[in-house]
Amino acid sequence: MQHRFSGDIGDYGKYGLLRVLGTPPLTLAIIWYLVDLPKAPPSARTTRYLSNPAWFRPCDPPLFDALNRLVGNSDRSIHHIQSAEILPPGTIYYQQYLPSSGRSSLLKERRVAWLEDALATTAPCDLVFLDPDNGIAPSGLTQGSRKGYAYVFPKEIPPFLARGQSLIIYHHLSRRWNAASQISLLFKRLSDLTDSPPFALRFHRGGSRIFIILPSVAHRSLLENRAEHLVHRSPWAEHFTLVRE
Repeated sequence: MQHRFSGDIGDYGKYGLLRVLGTPPLTLAIIWYLVDLPKAPPSARTTRYLSNPAWFRPCDPPLFDALNRLVGNSDRSIHHIQSAEILPPGTIYYQQYLPSSGRSSLLKERRVAWLEDALATTAPCDLVFLDPDNGIAPSGLTQGSRKGYAYVFPKEIPPFLARGQSLIIYHHLSRRWNAASQISLLFKRLSDLTDSPPFALRFHRGGSRIFIILPSVAHRSLLENRAEHLVHRSPWAEHFTLVRE
């Protein structure tokens, strides 16, 4: 997760989804897999949706307006996302920088410590959103890899599930091969971690991205009902689809 992406079309879908799934009686936490990388200018292409309010604003007018102000002020950061109070009251944010440089052994050690701190911070919440740049790590990549900052590793997931929390995980699909096959493979990898089958919400704007939901048994019915509402009975319906195993 990088500050320069704040307010882009992916953010609009992401926060719109969380404003539907993460409301009371559930309590929400966000773990930004935030990295301190050399700054690059944000792409204007990813905020063009703000120039088309007739199509996008009806999905969530308060959210659209908040992100429009953020981008218009040319000071895009997750800190402004928090101060805009666009997510449910009481949302907990974990925003410590994830280690992204150094020797492999040190990177792994620092990442383990980072995760332990993230777990402690988000312990009171029912629903935790994991927000890396890319998504679930491919097989073969390790926590000590210099590219590891962009991913959630499957071994990082069970501690949340073990204490009865539900997870939402951001994942960017590759354009090199079939989306349905990629999602099916992800479901198979994650199914080994939980007794409650995963499902996903696919956002179709600004690239192909999905939000994988790993619901606890206690939260499954509520999260499924909210996901069904999002894709069938809300203005978001033309932008999201629901994917099950």
